Amino acid sequence: GAAVAVGLLKRDTPSCAESCFQSAVNDYACDQWLTDTDCCENTSYLFDIGECLDDNCSADAGSDAWKIITNECYSAYVTIQWDY
Repeated sequence: GAAVAVGLLKRDTPSCAESCFQSAVNDYACDQWLTDTDCCENTSYLFDIGECLDDNCSADAGSDAWKIITNECYSAYVTIQWDY
């Protein structure tokens, strides 16, 4: 459930990003949370996260959060081409 998924967030995730990650994972039904291959390959999913980070985080926190996404997707063998 969602409560379990929240526990999977990295401890260094900026608090402003947690709701962005949670919403995107829920909206796109990412079974593997942030390491979901289908989600990592979905440009709309990534765009939604990026937009949410822009709206909710400072530039530094948004950049830190984007690094988490790119690292998580990389662990699912998907390389994110864009910088935050």
